[in-house]
Order: sequence, then C-alpha cells, then structure tokens
Amino acid sequence: MPLSDYFDRMKRICMEAGRRDWPLKKYFRSGLSSLKENSADYDSILHDDNPFYREFTHCLQQESISDDDWFSLFECVVIFIRMRQAAASNLSQPEQAVLHYFETCGEWNPHDDTMVSDWYWERIPTARH
Repeated sequence: MPLSDYFDRMKRICMEAGRRDWPLKKYFRSGLSSLKENSADYDSILHDDNPFYREFTHCLQQESISDDDWFSLFECVVIFIRMRQAAASNLSQPEQAVLHYFETCGEWNPHDDTMVSDWYWERIPTARH
C-alpha cells in the first residue's frame, strides 16, 4: 500500500503526538506533515521491502502507541526524509529541520551501530550513486 493510503491514520497519530510532552514532538509533527505534502514523492520511494516502512505502517495500525513506538516512528520519518533527499529532491524547510535535529541532537551518530544510523549515514547516501 502506498503511504498516501495511511493519511487518516497519520492524521490521528499527529494529533496524538501534539498531546504528548516529548522533545521530538515539533520535528515529528512537521515530518508527518511533510510526508503528506510531498506524498507523490514518498509514494514513489517507499515500498514494503523497506524495513522502516514496514515498522511505520505497523505502528500506525496499533491502537495504543508505546514510548518506544513513538521513538521508532520518528526514526522512520527521518529515514523517509533522507530517502527523499537522496532521490535528488529539494527538501522543504521543515524536512531540513527534521534532518538537522537528527544530526545534531546527540541521540544518533554515524558510528552508533544502530540500524537507523547505518541507513541514514551509509546505506541511503551510497545507494543514490
């Protein structure tokens, strides 16, 4: 299913995120909005074979989202934006802000041995060449 098929669920998640008190809220919500605003681009690059896409759609379908799931959803949004960037798309200001936060907040770094960091700093930039 394309990402655009999940817009109703994403809207619900965005509203729930607005009620949460967490440091990622601003970036998560603007990232979700960017997914919707640029849905044609995201629909063309996100597929079921992408583990972040599978995780994202799985979390969207849950009735209750745990703290770990919120964090995972944010990481998925970051990966999606990075993929759009690698596809030679000009990112919007909110998308750029999400990536800047990810790169500078100190939670992630290029050598932290996590899947999200591996994809962000290694796999996605390498795949575009």
